[in-house]
Amino acid sequence: MQTIHGENNKGKNRFKNILPYDSTRVVLSTANGQSDYINGNYVDPQCYNQPHKYIATQGPLPKTETDFWRMVWESKCRVIVMLTNLLEGNKRKCHKYWPEIGALGKHGDLIIECVNETSYGGYVIREMKVTNNKTTRKLKQFHFTSWPDHNVPITTTSLHRFKCAVLDYHKSNQVDNSPIVVHCSAGAGRTGTFIGFDSLMAEMDHRSCVNV
Repeated sequence: MQTIHGENNKGKNRFKNILPYDSTRVVLSTANGQSDYINGNYVDPQCYNQPHKYIATQGPLPKTETDFWRMVWESKCRVIVMLTNLLEGNKRKCHKYWPEIGALGKHGDLIIECVNETSYGGYVIREMKVTNNKTTRKLKQFHFTSWPDHNVPITTTSLHRFKCAVLDYHKSNQVDNSPIVVHCSAGAGRTGTFIGFDSLMAEMDHRSCVNV
């Protein structure tokens, strides 16, 4: 197994000071001589009594787009949560890793298709298909568009509706405890806040008092 500090992995990190932990990082398949590295971690040990509910990762770079889709496929993910816009303040925050409707994205043996896109005000839901040889899986990308970097969501009610939409879909479509893949730009601030928000809300359902 490689380590996060390998020379070949440095260019796959959006920021040199935001790295995954070796103990909980997502390890990709090394089939066909591919690297097992991606800047992503399973949220461990638990998101309030739900181990490995989430994978926290950075927004894909052009050179990590294929690795991102490999991670989605190998983890059997059915839900992607995107918490950044592609451009913010004239800065590129994330590579556009999905194709336009009617086009196909090809990444090794994986073929990505976006079949529908619906806007709900503060967020967008994209329905996608991922095909590996003759096996096709459906998934949804939930893209929250109104949360500026280094800031707070423009409206908290839209974030709550967004979270409920994510969890409702995940509950009815997860397979073998498949994780939710969450990313912003760095995979730290907004990503961690969203996961923490869900964990605290889940705790509220079972306890009379929650210490934020």
